[in-house]
Amino acid sequence: MLALVLMAGCGASWTLREGDTLPIGCMSTWMYLDADADGWGDPDVPPQLLCAADQAAGLTATNGRDCDDSDPNVTGLVGQVCPAAFVAASAGTVEAGGVVLESVELAWVHGPVGAPWVDPVVAESTCAAWGPGATLASFDDASHLVPVQDRVDIAIGTRTFAAWVGVLWQGDLDDGAWVTADGVGDTLLGAELAWCEGEPGPADFWPDLRVEDPEGEAVMNDGLTDVRLALVAPAAGGWCLGWPDVAGEPFLRDRASLVCERPRPDPVDYAVGAASP
Repeated sequence: MLALVLMAGCGASWTLREGDTLPIGCMSTWMYLDADADGWGDPDVPPQLLCAADQAAGLTATNGRDCDDSDPNVTGLVGQVCPAAFVAASAGTVEAGGVVLESVELAWVHGPVGAPWVDPVVAESTCAAWGPGATLASFDDASHLVPVQDRVDIAIGTRTFAAWVGVLWQGDLDDGAWVTADGVGDTLLGAELAWCEGEPGPADFWPDLRVEDPEGEAVMNDGLTDVRLALVAPAAGGWCLGWPDVAGEPFLRDRASLVCERPRPDPVDYAVGAASP
């Protein structure tokens, strides 16, 4: 069946066959090049306003946030920094880049001397710069430890590695317990890792002070909220949980590495949006 359609006032007409639609515009969208097909678009290639994705041209992403459009395991800029740039942006030097898992991303940063990253406020804000939901890692999923260990072992070779994680002291100086910062994870406090040389107490973080000394006790009590445990990989091999000094190398309290985690972001949540025809 044929039908002649006249557009009043437009001076135009189309002959339609059954099943055809009128070409009167579409809801166009900015489409970005996505060379690695991970849903994150290349910010360095100008987008095009299209009615639909152009698979042949690779214009399939609805955002231009990819931090590395050649690697499908690297996601996008959803906070202040990209995963690959996280360490540099935090004024640290990289020990290893990080790990991207199915549901979570992990990155570790090694801070310069003098960086007070054991302070919980500073530590959390450093991780928070990585984007929504980012915090000190608690490793509530035991499977997350394995790729971190593997990557760190490759990156550091025979050097000692130690990094603060979201495990803190809760309670008084002489009556408390180690808990995960999020109150959920228990992998680090369970059977997955042994204590480095017995379970440390908060007083171990001040080897030059004595609890019996009132002034020393006051200093410790004031700093209890700053205390964190660390993942330690001694140069001799193996992993443990505790105070980094037991690894055989000094690890100053004011030169704290961090392990941060965030939920793996979904590129669909960061679409630029549609444009009117």
